[in-house]
Amino acid sequence: MLFPPEPATPVADTATLDQAIRRASAWLAGKQKPDGSWASETYGLMKSGQSVTPFVARAMRLAGRPEEAARGLKWVRAHVGADGSLGNEGDTADYPTYATALALDLDATIPGARRYLAGCQVTKADHPEVGGFAFSARAASLADAPHVAEMSRTAWAAEALGAFPGAPAAIAFVARCQSEDGGFYFTPGPDGNKAGDGRPYGSPTCDAIRALRRFGVPATDDRIRRALAWLRSQDAFDRNPGFTGEGRHWETAILFYYLAALAEVYADLGGPEGWRQRLAAEIVKRQRVDGSFVNDVTTMREDDPILSTAFALEALVRCR
Repeated sequence: MLFPPEPATPVADTATLDQAIRRASAWLAGKQKPDGSWASETYGLMKSGQSVTPFVARAMRLAGRPEEAARGLKWVRAHVGADGSLGNEGDTADYPTYATALALDLDATIPGARRYLAGCQVTKADHPEVGGFAFSARAASLADAPHVAEMSRTAWAAEALGAFPGAPAAIAFVARCQSEDGGFYFTPGPDGNKAGDGRPYGSPTCDAIRALRRFGVPATDDRIRRALAWLRSQDAFDRNPGFTGEGRHWETAILFYYLAALAEVYADLGGPEGWRQRLAAEIVKRQRVDGSFVNDVTTMREDDPILSTAFALEALVRCR
């Protein structure tokens, strides 16, 4: 472990943090539909509720709102397909790998979900992204081109699957994405990285650590130690680090996702002194009057307040 874990003490201003958590969770509770689901009010692809509901339910469970989380899980279970997937109901796929992973993380007993999610792993031996997780099981089986598998989906699959039979290949995929300076990039395929080929940035570095840990890699592993050192060297709580030049807009476009992942990593492995206070302060100052959060940058759909509020809520709870 690179940093000793901090004592589980509240941030300096406990009342402010607790209030931010209550307001964010109350806002999300108000967005829950009578049937128990949550759905995007901004983007058509996510209006089915299949990818959004398990994600928000997870955040609500972390925030101590079990009733809303349970209603969300009941909706999820009612919409799991015969193949064990969530996100394949209807004419348009709603991020099946993410949705199924999140559903399985909520309830490990969902019939067929583990089998379906494992089938989202790219297994074609000569594919540049072999071992990583694709958009869906169908996409993984048709993996004839690059940009099929990437770090984010692999991390969420790891959260749900843990040490499953395909974990060694997934770990190898993650390892191929580590740069010489210790950070991680999004995918080993060509032209698939937002910071440029071979350039690490914050969110995939956090996702790589999350994936390695959930696949059973110990905290003492050199890949994790080097990644933690890279994150600390960036000292970034107000931006997603690693971008330069014209790519600098990604610093804020993928902000709430990064902060939630960073909070999870540091809560698990320990972070630099004062990380809880600094991270919480950056999030709290962005909370809107109604309790929600939203990103002004639209590139990565963080302008959807339901998504951004759920990310912010997870991060705030881990700061607590």
